[in-house]
Amino acid sequence: MAIKEMVRAIVALFFFLFIILLFIIDHIYETPGNKKFQELEARNLALSNHIIEMDNTTKAVKDSNESLKLRLKTLEDSIEGDRARTVRINKVAEVIRKTIPPNDECTQRPNPSEINQIATSIIEYGDRYTVSPSLILGIIRRESAFCINIVSRAGAQGLMQLMPETAETQANEIAAEVRYIPRSNKIRDNIWIGTYYISKRLIDFNGNEDLALKAYNAGVTHVRKVLAGERADFYQEPKIYSVKVLAYKAEYRKLGIE
Repeated sequence: MAIKEMVRAIVALFFFLFIILLFIIDHIYETPGNKKFQELEARNLALSNHIIEMDNTTKAVKDSNESLKLRLKTLEDSIEGDRARTVRINKVAEVIRKTIPPNDECTQRPNPSEINQIATSIIEYGDRYTVSPSLILGIIRRESAFCINIVSRAGAQGLMQLMPETAETQANEIAAEVRYIPRSNKIRDNIWIGTYYISKRLIDFNGNEDLALKAYNAGVTHVRKVLAGERADFYQEPKIYSVKVLAYKAEYRKLGIE
């Protein structure tokens, strides 16, 4: 019996100590110091999150600055490009004023505003279709001598002397790309269609300006027949035409037109 009582006493003592231990643990987690520790941990966590947000914000600002720099560079390039384009247009206009030949038969010589429109169109569509402005000027000088409203006996119209059928076909091809049908009786559109047409002829003959000009004057079929040996030689008119245009082109290049 004494042993049993002793065991019971020991068990009771351990149980009592266990209760006290639980009380102490519970008391520790409820102490103000522990609460302060938990608050400190919460603040540290909040601070860490804030630092992460700041890092993200900083990265976003850096990205935004890089984007802004790129946009500014693009804008600067655009402004510089516009300036260079304006210089080129003014140069072409100046050369046109100097080289318009006298023509008593012309009833509509270009005024200063129209000269600027001609120069602008030459630069715009020359760049678009990769045709040198000096070549376009050479064609205009040979075809119309810069007489705006000239119509040939065959019915060719405008500065680049476009036949109505040819002009309509080329205009419809252009319209398929830009959803606008150019009109050959307008200064800008006449140069647009004419430049587009000569660009195609240059492509047809691998950049050979002599053959392209002969085709512009006498038609692609005529040039191809000569090249294929179906004709002995070119007509006299396209041969003279090409020589004259290329001579004018050389003259314009000497005057500083590319």
